[in-house]
Amino acid sequence: MAMVIETEELERNPGKVLEFTFEESFGSFEYKGESVEFAEDVLVKGGAVRVKDGFMVWGDIITTLRLHCSRCLSSFDFPLELEFEIEYRRGVEEAHSKERSLKEDDFRISYFSGENIDIEDDVKQFIILSIPMKPLCKEDCKGLCPICGKNLNEGECKCSREAEDPRWNALKELVKGGVGNGGSKEKDVEGSEG
Repeated sequence: MAMVIETEELERNPGKVLEFTFEESFGSFEYKGESVEFAEDVLVKGGAVRVKDGFMVWGDIITTLRLHCSRCLSSFDFPLELEFEIEYRRGVEEAHSKERSLKEDDFRISYFSGENIDIEDDVKQFIILSIPMKPLCKEDCKGLCPICGKNLNEGECKCSREAEDPRWNALKELVKGGVGNGGSKEKDVEGSEG
């Protein structure tokens, strides 16, 4: 069953609010190269009403996503509860000219064709936009040991934290060669005048 709002009753009764509840099972999707799964069904509760240019639809989206922590890479459940509001208009979205600047209201307008409004794609977009850029399993996640890769949330490892970073080796070679503390060691070059 899709998340479809039938417009016939709203057309016949302007000003009447049609309440709806949808509960759907969504499949996983790719986000920033990672697979995002749903730990539970997506529940959408809200209302719709006929307005001047179309139909105003609003409500709450409630679900739980299964994400991967950006520090320790463990999967964790991310509860999600968010509000949305969209005005649906019949027709095809007009192409925006380069000269026209987008207004905030333009982001809350969606277009549909036919008799009914399917809100499923817009619900998915709201869910995607709510995913944090760097999801964390917990605020104080310790991440992974950069040497052995152990998850430090599960306990300390035996690696020395003072291990040398190989990225500094080239700089160390320069210092050994005579460049240090902002100065340079002069070298005699054959044929140079001085």
